[in-house]
Amino acid sequence: MPHANKPGEEVKASSVLNELAPDKLAPDELVFEEFKMSMFFAIEDEFKFIFTDEAIESCLTVQDILDLIVYEHREVLSMVSLIISSFMGIPLARIKPVSDLADDLDIDSLNAVELLMRLSEEHGRDIPDDIAEEFKTVQDVVDYILGGRHEER
Repeated sequence: MPHANKPGEEVKASSVLNELAPDKLAPDELVFEEFKMSMFFAIEDEFKFIFTDEAIESCLTVQDILDLIVYEHREVLSMVSLIISSFMGIPLARIKPVSDLADDLDIDSLNAVELLMRLSEEHGRDIPDDIAEEFKTVQDVVDYILGGRHEER
């Protein structure tokens, strides 16, 4: 079972789902198509990203949905962390979601340009400079990439 790297991610997801159907939230509860789509729309609004149709179809229970949220977040966080680590020569253990790109990871403006090019190549989408300038932490990058998946859909 995957565990969230971002503190409280599964708890936050649970609270979103609980608002939709507090009486239907047993982890092993089977979810019907109509209810499942309502849950994913609520998750999209809260987390600012969406999943592929195949991922949604694979979810049969409430726990499957929670696991998918955690899995997607971990996948993108791992990808971003590996790129930063290999490019900057920083040990992975030092890269956390809350790490400040400039202060904690010593990524200056020149490094940031090269890093953005590598991130863009890896996730297959350009990151506009005006958006990239707003990135302060590793989590900001992760959130943008997850949101970018939403926009591509």
